[in-house]
Amino acid sequence: MDLSLSTLADQVGTCTAALMPLYLLIEAHVLAAERLHGDDTTVPVLAKTKTDTGRIWTYVRDDRH
Repeated sequence: MDLSLSTLADQVGTCTAALMPLYLLIEAHVLAAERLHGDDTTVPVLAKTKTDTGRIWTYVRDDRH
């Protein structure tokens, strides 16, 4: 089944809006930690005519004493 790019974008936007409250709770929990670890990872992202470089920034809390 072929889906248009605009339909796929609408679905991603709808999911993003639905998950935003969960994201905000997780963000508040992680950033409230005394210690954080961060990682910046590059990933290939397919564009229409080429591959771009995307970045994933990940943060985790460290509650070990």
